[in-house]
Parts: sequence; C-alpha cells; structure tokens
Amino acid sequence: MAKKAKGGIMAQPPLDPLGMWRDMLNQWEQGLNRLSSDTMQSTESVRLINQAMALSLRFQHGMTEMMARYLHALSVPTRSDLLSIGERLKAMGSMQTCGVHYAAAAVASSSFVRRKPG
Repeated sequence: MAKKAKGGIMAQPPLDPLGMWRDMLNQWEQGLNRLSSDTMQSTESVRLINQAMALSLRFQHGMTEMMARYLHALSVPTRSDLLSIGERLKAMGSMQTCGVHYAAAAVASSSFVRRKPG
C-alpha cells in the first residue's frame, strides 16, 4: 500500500489512531470472549460464579438494612420513605387536578349567571 515517493523512498501510510484503537478493542473483545466461553463450560466455575453472585446480593441487602437503621437513628428518611412520600404527593396532585376539572365542569354546566347590577 505504501507508495514510492521521489527518490525511490517508500512513503509511510498515514497514522490512524482510531483504526489502532478499533483493532486493539477487537482483539481484547475476542480474547475476553474466548476466556469467558472456556470458563463457562466448567461446572465448577459456574458454581463459583453463582456463589459469588449470591454473596454479593446478601452483602447488598445487609448494607441496605444497615443504612436504613443508621438513617432511622439520625431521623433522616430513607430512599423508600422518600419514594412513598413522592407517590402520595403525586396522588394528591392528581386528585387536586381532578377536583379542578370537576369544579370547572360544574361551573360551566350550572345555570348560575352573574347579572350586572343596574
């Protein structure tokens, strides 16, 4: 692909950093795919991955409970408390919106007509 420049010297192809990045990423992905497929064929490794995931889930659950107790001791609402407050406010807002629509409909349909004094 390199072309001969003046004087018979081979010219360097232009440097393509994105092409080099693409090649490196492609090689990394192929190696990772080979490694993961080899690993997943072993029943022992699948069992270990399952145990690690279960341990991670138990740890996350324990941290959530510990943080909830800590926030309760500080009298600070937890995430679930804030979510429930948000849901109640949303429900109140929709009830208020419905009430405004009902009131507007009632006024529009009423036979009450304001008359000018005089």
